[in-house]
Amino acid sequence: MVIFHVVLHIGDVADFGATVLTLLFVVALVIICHLVALAQFPQDRPHGYNVPWVPLVPAMGIFVNLYLIMKLGYLTLVRFIIWMTIGNWLIKSLIIGHYN
Repeated sequence: MVIFHVVLHIGDVADFGATVLTLLFVVALVIICHLVALAQFPQDRPHGYNVPWVPLVPAMGIFVNLYLIMKLGYLTLVRFIIWMTIGNWLIKSLIIGHYN
């Protein structure tokens, strides 16, 4: 139900609706591909604990967070993207600097 609301909400925004919908589709496709790839690994080692609903709860969390991000205003979304870009660059530069 949340996914349909996100799609309807994205359709209301005429300025960047198609771009966001395409981005949402690509993110969902990447998540599905990762889940399929993880399912291909052998699961023969013993686990320390079991967590119920493992693939469903993280996927729902991702979609809920994407929904909340899409509810942000245009300028807030731009600021969010800028801060995420700066943060990713900083973390990657620290990791590369640490291991070289």
